[in-house]
Amino acid sequence: MTKNYEWAGPNANVAEVLNKYCYGSSKPPFALMLNGPWGCGKTWLVKRLFDKKRTDRESDSELNMIYVSLYGMQNAEEITQAIYVAMHPILGGKIGELGKTVFKGLLKSTLKIDLYHLDDNKTDLSVILGMSGETKSKDKIFKKRILVLDDVERAKMPVSDILALVQPLVESHENRVILVANEKEIATDDNEERKRYERTKEKTVYLTLRVQPDIKSTWKDVIESEFKKDLKKSEDKDNFGKFLLENENNFIDFFEKTNVENIRILQLFLSSGKYLFPSFKGKQEDNNNIIFDILCLLYVLLIEKNIHGRTYDDIEKIVGPISKEDVNNDSYSKTRESNYFNLLKVYRMLNESIYYLLEKGILNKEDFEDNLSYFIHNRTTPIWKRISAFIYEKPSDTHYDSLIGKFRSYLEKETAENDKELLHVCDVYFMLKNMKINSFNDIDSATLLEKYTKRYCDSLLSKEIASLTQNDIWNVKDYFWEFHKENISKIKKINDILSCKKKKYLLKKIKDYFEEKIKNNQPFEITNLFLQRRFPTDDNPFLHNIDPDKFLECIDQLPTGSEQNKIFRELYFRFQEAKNKEWQNEKEWFETIIQKLREKADDATTHPFIKRLTELHLKTLEEGPRKPLTD
Repeated sequence: MTKNYEWAGPNANVAEVLNKYCYGSSKPPFALMLNGPWGCGKTWLVKRLFDKKRTDRESDSELNMIYVSLYGMQNAEEITQAIYVAMHPILGGKIGELGKTVFKGLLKSTLKIDLYHLDDNKTDLSVILGMSGETKSKDKIFKKRILVLDDVERAKMPVSDILALVQPLVESHENRVILVANEKEIATDDNEERKRYERTKEKTVYLTLRVQPDIKSTWKDVIESEFKKDLKKSEDKDNFGKFLLENENNFIDFFEKTNVENIRILQLFLSSGKYLFPSFKGKQEDNNNIIFDILCLLYVLLIEKNIHGRTYDDIEKIVGPISKEDVNNDSYSKTRESNYFNLLKVYRMLNESIYYLLEKGILNKEDFEDNLSYFIHNRTTPIWKRISAFIYEKPSDTHYDSLIGKFRSYLEKETAENDKELLHVCDVYFMLKNMKINSFNDIDSATLLEKYTKRYCDSLLSKEIASLTQNDIWNVKDYFWEFHKENISKIKKINDILSCKKKKYLLKKIKDYFEEKIKNNQPFEITNLFLQRRFPTDDNPFLHNIDPDKFLECIDQLPTGSEQNKIFRELYFRFQEAKNKEWQNEKEWFETIIQKLREKADDATTHPFIKRLTELHLKTLEEGPRKPLTD
């Protein structure tokens, strides 16, 4: 018999017992409970059983299932109202009257709740059902019904009261009630209610069936429903649905080994994977195992985020060096000891992009693919990345020698695009030196590195300051973990030298930049300079080199007073910095700006609105920012 329930996987016996309870000849006057952890597939199992019954039905009696979620229900009245709504398709719109008739006495007798004041002469079921007056059937309308009450533990009322509501429905032998619950979550913080629940359950529920997570059935269901179109495209090699099927056994084996009972994670994995997979286009043939690993990493991050509630910072703490405050963190230790921890460690560079996708629903494709190139190489992958991640290259002497030769040629001729690339190239150089590679273990190679670094610093001077990106400007101290551990102290020294050179460069360029923009009457560029805070101008006083009158004239060209005030809010912070660091020249410049604003505000010819706006700017510059201007 159980073979008819193979669709239920490990829960075939549960499905068979459910079917017998609902449609068998024996009618025990009790409810039946399905128990299992959140997300293990209890609801899916029940709905799938009745879907199949509807498809294969022999009589209309098999359609009489009413499904109601008790999530957030606060009292019996809300439950009955939800039942009315669920029964609506069957009853042709006569919901309220039916509910009044069927449940009024029930609730009064079990929970002592009088929901409605009914007129006795309106309780004739023939009227309720809209049947002809000639049909004087007095049969109970709530008869031979199957009521499924889901999310029992999530109701906001005592579960013992829910069971009391259920008992009269089943004791007549005419109705079936299936309770779906995560039983261990019932009355966890109320011992008295827990005892009441257990006493009431003994009288109401005759059988509790444990539902097991069914990865295989869920996998099959979602693949068939979500990827129908993909599976029809036989000519499309870069097809997520086909990749999943080709690696089906490996995926299911991995998912089962994580011991996660919440199969919603699997559903989220399949939907989120659609966003990642296009980045693997054209790369499957030689990188099947890496792509499989990265998709498994997606599943792992879903576990960490959705099951364990980890933030990205938590994950960084777990995969990074163990700090003193975290050494006794049992929760972190469990992840470090898990069978999937190595994925978090090996593919650490991808963690942030994937976590951002799960948190925001958006994939930063550029960032993801940039880090992906460490693991999946192609013709455009920089040579330093290929050597840094050499374990993903073909392991042969000839191939490795070729990579080393290309890297030396790169050092001789090329220039880094940004700080990060420069530091990674230095890291690869030190790695080759530590490995005692002949061509990188002499004075000549050290000179090569020195020239490469100088070439990059010189290139900064040739760039327009406004065209610089964040990678050109900001230090990469937050990413030192990306470098080989034994090289970090050297990398930090090089980074410090870079920072010093950049400050000198900025001091030299920023004065010219400001003067050019003011001369050309380009206030928006000045706005961007302040509001985006793109330039690290610490210890670089430069504003005093700008003519105060021209600066204020430029600000006056901004389209609204609100835009102007944003500039003065930023200038306030710069003013405080100038005072704290005793930048005498900039302090004097700010005092001149304040004096000119006072003169403008006091000028009798100044328009009253301009006067009011100028006073606001003056107050912002002297006292600090207030709430943004509103019309």
